[in-house]
Amino acid sequence: MVYEELKRIGLEASNLNHVLLRDRNMDVLLYLAKYNPNVTIDYIRRKLGEDSVAGLEDLKRFNLVIEEKGSLSLTEEGIFQGGGLLTLMTR
Repeated sequence: MVYEELKRIGLEASNLNHVLLRDRNMDVLLYLAKYNPNVTIDYIRRKLGEDSVAGLEDLKRFNLVIEEKGSLSLTEEGIFQGGGLLTLMTR
């Protein structure tokens, strides 16, 4: 039982790692973590480029970003992950 849970957590962490490294997803997450705005997909496209929009569905699937009424914002998990990345980037 414990082994299966650890295996599941490891697989989830590996999948998250791949998602963050794809399609400028890390840039989007860091931008939202640093400025924490409610921005639109179009704003992300203009600010970070077209390829930054490609992975937004992955970020939503991993419950890092939500879209409500046309605006993007971080979830609690997204804030946690983004804060961790910001800490690593500033050290």
